[in-house]
Amino acid sequence: MSHMIELHNVSKFYSNKDTVSTGFSKVDLNLDMGEFVVITGESGSGKSTLLNVISGLDSYEEGELFIAGEDTSGYRTEDYERYRKKYIGNIFQDFNLVNSYTVYQNVELSMMLSGMPRSEQKQNIPEYIDMVDMTAYTKTKASKLSGGQKQRVAIARALAKNAPVIVADEPTGNLDSASAEKVMETLHRISKDRLVVIVTHNYEQAAPYVTRKITMHDGRIIEDKKIQPAAGDLSDDEMESYLHPEEERKEEEAAKPRSGGRAMRNEEAETGGKGRRKGRGRRNPFAEAPVYRKMSAGSQLRLGVRNTFNLPAKFILLLLVYLFVTAAVLSQYASTKQALHSNDLMGYNNYFTDTSPERLILTKKDGSAFTTSDYESLQKMDNADYIIKGDAGIDTGIMFESDDIDISGPMYPVSCLKEKPTIGRLPKKDTEVVLVADPECYSYDAIKEMDKKILGKKYYIDALNSMAIQGGDRLIKDKVTVVGVVLLSEDAGRSSNGNVMIYVTDNVAARVLVKTAAASSTVTLDFSGTKSDYSGMQVVYPSKKVTKGEVYISEDQAYQFYEEGAARGKTMGLHVKNHYFEESRDFRIGQVFKADNIRSLLGLSKNNYDEYTSNVYINPSDYNKIFNQGNFQSSFFMKDEKLSDSTVKALESAGYKVLVIKDTFTDATGGYAFILRMFSMVRLALEFIVLFFISYAVIRLIMRSRNSYYSTLRILGASRKNTDNILRIELLLMMLISYGGVLVGSNLVRRGIVAVPAVNERLAFLSATDYFILFVGLLVMSLLIAKRYSHKIFSKSAMKVYREEA
Repeated sequence: MSHMIELHNVSKFYSNKDTVSTGFSKVDLNLDMGEFVVITGESGSGKSTLLNVISGLDSYEEGELFIAGEDTSGYRTEDYERYRKKYIGNIFQDFNLVNSYTVYQNVELSMMLSGMPRSEQKQNIPEYIDMVDMTAYTKTKASKLSGGQKQRVAIARALAKNAPVIVADEPTGNLDSASAEKVMETLHRISKDRLVVIVTHNYEQAAPYVTRKITMHDGRIIEDKKIQPAAGDLSDDEMESYLHPEEERKEEEAAKPRSGGRAMRNEEAETGGKGRRKGRGRRNPFAEAPVYRKMSAGSQLRLGVRNTFNLPAKFILLLLVYLFVTAAVLSQYASTKQALHSNDLMGYNNYFTDTSPERLILTKKDGSAFTTSDYESLQKMDNADYIIKGDAGIDTGIMFESDDIDISGPMYPVSCLKEKPTIGRLPKKDTEVVLVADPECYSYDAIKEMDKKILGKKYYIDALNSMAIQGGDRLIKDKVTVVGVVLLSEDAGRSSNGNVMIYVTDNVAARVLVKTAAASSTVTLDFSGTKSDYSGMQVVYPSKKVTKGEVYISEDQAYQFYEEGAARGKTMGLHVKNHYFEESRDFRIGQVFKADNIRSLLGLSKNNYDEYTSNVYINPSDYNKIFNQGNFQSSFFMKDEKLSDSTVKALESAGYKVLVIKDTFTDATGGYAFILRMFSMVRLALEFIVLFFISYAVIRLIMRSRNSYYSTLRILGASRKNTDNILRIELLLMMLISYGGVLVGSNLVRRGIVAVPAVNERLAFLSATDYFILFVGLLVMSLLIAKRYSHKIFSKSAMKVYREEA
């Protein structure tokens, strides 16, 4: 007949460097169902090693071992895992329970690893706990139990697998006599339905129950004695029916024989038919062949979540490590982006006077002028600070002529000034201005020192007051008066780029816009068919002395384009074209000015006549109709320039063309910006790698406390895939908790609920993409740690790992 376990000349050797020792040698042994077998012998005789080979915890080097009729010579690690899961229930001398689990959870663990559905687990666990008289301790943690109680729980856990073979290594070695007797009695009771193999040095404790005694000495069996009939003797037909059931599960069918031996059979077999023992009239428990099931994903998830929280000290340590890693990576990444960003802002631009990185220059994609509704919509957009409708003045540098203070810089409409004057008030007249300076401004200290003495000071401004406008109406006829001063702090969020910012009335700002349009347009003068083109210079000027609809030209122009200078009463065509609009109008030549009459006609000095000969003068009303066509370019100032990418996308989607001022900066590094950026990224990558290995070493050190747990899982039949998944879930859940904690903390800082200015400044450089990259990095790190740790657990035989960690 077939035997449950058969050994033919089996030997086990151990090697340590250059030394080879024998665990046992040339063992021949058959073990059958229903036997209560005791293996005894002196220490070092090989009895525990034999038990480990029988139970699949250790491999063997020579001979043949058959399990349920299957040759194991070709078994791989996965085959031994299936064998232990399907056939073996282990009971250890030191119990090998999970101390942080309750009695219920320890028994449940065995069923979960065996792939038993949860409904069956709930139904059967109380029965097994009651079988070993531990019902009163169902919710008690294993760490609170006595030695005898722990061993009874270990027996219940072994029984819960419904495995046909129970192996026990010194199950009473750590127990008092009373507890030992209860354990032996329990093992004897279950041997009627199973094969029980016990290794013990105290044969007297097992003597009343033994059906077969095996004695070993120096690695060999010196006695194999049958003490009494086995309670579970089966006929040949019954044993064959048990070992080779007719129905096979699909997964077992897929496990075809491999080179060197046959794959395990009956791993997925469903319940076989029931038989009866000869002459006993009771159920044959072995007619129900053991069933091999995969551990469910739900069970793996439950264990992973349970393991995350069941050891508070380990949880806190891992949480601190993950929080440190997450915060450190986030901080270093943000610092690098901040440094690179600062380098990008070190450039300069010679075309624009206001080079604030917060500035975006807008035009409409359809080329039309801005409307009131456009400005209302722009002001409501996210990250909008303020809008300068006509921004020509902010790129017009003006200079105060003064011996006591140096004031120069761009001009802004006062309606855009957000701050209240530090001293003084806002301008009410076109001849009044407010000065704004920050600590970077070269005149900041001088303005601050003058304090209120600067109020009421009158200054001549060349661009506004002088005759440089070629004889046209001045923007401001009188000197300007300083009526207010705004002194910005370092953290005001605005930069003057070293200039004093000069705020004028909106009326003056609008007039500057018209003058800028006139100066930047290409003008064509059509003198009765003869045309003169002027580009890059202003030739059309306003004068209140000119009648509407008329134009005054110079004597030089009259003689150049008309016979004998007879220009009065003739028609002159005016065509204006620039980047934004095009306009044509005809004017009647009303007067011809020359040196003798230029003062009476235009109020200009005859001494400067030669400077005016190319100019033509029209009435201010006509001048505005031609050049004041509306705002075609405006400046959008952001609250946070670090959000420029998203802001630009929103503006472009709204129908605007956008010029980002900071993108126009020249390279301040002299062409080495790319190299510096690459160096920074390489350094960041190296820092991340170093941080990863440090983190791995610390996490692995913390996880060493879990080595015995994962070794126990493997001994109980968990596959490498099961262990990998449970470990991944544990580490990934820890990662998610710490990542979520850092996100919450970052959000609190960014909202100002927790005031940490330095951290808030760095966090401002991080986008949603950066947080996603961080998440992926932590995810990869956790998976790598799980993989390396799992490799360690499965790099050796199950028993060897267990010995090292026990």
